[in-house]
This record gives sequence, C-alpha cells and structure tokens, in this order.
Amino acid sequence: MDIVTDMKVDTVIHIKANIDDVDGERHGYILESLLTKGALDVNLTPIIMKKNRPGIMLSVITKHDNAKEIINFLMKEGISLGLRVREEDRVICDRAINIVSINGIDVRVKEAFWNGEQVSIKPEHDDCVKLADKLGISIARARELIIKEYQR
Repeated sequence: MDIVTDMKVDTVIHIKANIDDVDGERHGYILESLLTKGALDVNLTPIIMKKNRPGIMLSVITKHDNAKEIINFLMKEGISLGLRVREEDRVICDRAINIVSINGIDVRVKEAFWNGEQVSIKPEHDDCVKLADKLGISIARARELIIKEYQR
C-alpha cells in the first residue's frame, strides 16, 4: 500500500464470525481464552442478523503464528459454522516498556512513539491495580503517582 510505505507496518490475521446461537455466559470465556492463546485484540460487537435476530460479531486480531490455534479453538467451541479470515497490514507506533518502582512494586509503563515523537505514556492496568491495592488508593490515583514518578 503506497500510503504507508514510510511507516512501521506489520501483518496480522483478522478472524471474524457472526454469532447468534451462543449463550452470553460463554462470551467472556471465549474472549479470555482467545487472549490466552495469543490474540492481540478481541472484541464483541452487538449486531442484528438475518430474520432480525440479535447477534454478536466476534473479531480477533492475531499474529500468523497463533492463527491456526485460534481458528481450531473457535471451531471446536462451535461458535460458528464458518469463520472469515484475512491477512491485513497494520500501521503501528514504535513502543517501549519501562519499569518504575514505587514502594517496592515494579510497574510497567508503556510509551508509544510516532515519527520519533512520544505520543502516549500509559501504565499497565494490572500494575496500577496492584499498586492501588497495596497503598489503599484509587486506581486513578495510582496512575497519577506512576506517571509522576516515571516523568521524574
């Protein structure tokens, strides 16, 4: 694609299925299982399907190496009789993960860069929860402390 020739691009596999006969309790299990199996992103979108039935569109982004395992999992779970699979280019920011230590807790902080310019700083959510629990503060306050410490 000419538009992205000077940008950082990687190739991913995009797997989609429209689901109308899976009970809602299984959606969370399926989503978590896909992430465990290496999916980079998973989302569930409410849709209206044929005969005006409510359904869910499952969308999974993964690397090529994980695609076969994810497809096998979805087919064995019986979520759909068929999956749509395609290869896509994905424009991505450069990333760095750094560690900040606060009160003896190591916290991962992800930085994103576009054309060499920092465009975001984001502490990992699980680490924010761990710090908030240890200090007895809100997650929002933990995020503030982490970013403040990181920028020092």
